[in-house]
Amino acid sequence: MRTVHIELPAQEYAEVLNHKAFSAASHRKILNATEKYGSSRMVVFGTGSTGHTVRELLGERFLRFVDSETLSELKWLDFDAVLVATSPIHYPSVLRGLSENLPSKKVDAITIFGSSSEIDIALVLETQPRSGTHYTIDNLVRCLRLGYGSVFREDGNAGFRRSRDGRFYYECREDKRSYIIKSHFFQPLHFPEYRFTKTVFQVSYLFDSYYSWGRMLALSPKNTDYRLLESSKEWSMLRSYIPLNRQWLSYVRDRFFVRYEDYYRDFNGTIQRISDFLGVPRLEGFASPRPNMKRTFWSDGYHDFMDENVFLGLLREFSEQIRFFWPEKADRLSYRGSSNRKKE
Repeated sequence: MRTVHIELPAQEYAEVLNHKAFSAASHRKILNATEKYGSSRMVVFGTGSTGHTVRELLGERFLRFVDSETLSELKWLDFDAVLVATSPIHYPSVLRGLSENLPSKKVDAITIFGSSSEIDIALVLETQPRSGTHYTIDNLVRCLRLGYGSVFREDGNAGFRRSRDGRFYYECREDKRSYIIKSHFFQPLHFPEYRFTKTVFQVSYLFDSYYSWGRMLALSPKNTDYRLLESSKEWSMLRSYIPLNRQWLSYVRDRFFVRYEDYYRDFNGTIQRISDFLGVPRLEGFASPRPNMKRTFWSDGYHDFMDENVFLGLLREFSEQIRFFWPEKADRLSYRGSSNRKKE
């Protein structure tokens, strides 16, 4: 597969989104490029407004639309070029997908706009807070040799740079160009221009997540006697996130997700699932997690970590989600369970 870059100015992408049309000069440049490379039967990658604008421009040379979910269908299609009609930020991931799905086809992949991003976002890890986020991030950075970025300013330091679109910060390193970006459900990277970026969603048993989150908000990370109380300021803050958290979990259930608990329950199977999703050989060197049997997922000692009203509030708000994501716990939830809490 040959890659051809038309290199329209990156700001032209925004103009197409706003006005649903290319300028006359850009119109001519695209047609000249496709004619130069003899493209007569063209597939358009991307079904958004840019894709439909490109379709009108191509006229009878347009064959069909394709996206990441229908990419494999191109193997049996007779065509000579793919015009990539997405945000420039997706070019690396789209071109990788085309190359993987069309290894033997002699076709052109034509990108339209110049790059608007200084880095390649290879992967997004979007998680429930306090769900082993940095455990997964650190392993993926090491195994895949990725740079690190985050949507949170506080994760950066003097060596971090803000992205051009202002939506994340990344570690500026000369030896890294492909990056993994960290986000949480309340500050996702779900903007339309990121929709083709591979995303791993990670969840953690909600009682453990909210307890640990509250402990962090209370600035008590080393206080082993901390309990999440209904009267606390941190619970008042956490409650405000619950509607969005439920909405996010509904979104995640139809996508690729990892349960943090499965790193313990089936480490090899979980690593293989992640490897298969990313389309890479098995992630050798992915370190197994340190067991923490005090988590309520295993101990059922909810009364050690939160008061009964917090427990019942979480159970009431998330009963459907618990039944879907943690079915093994759904029928055995009781506030007065066993207690394995010890000093850390």
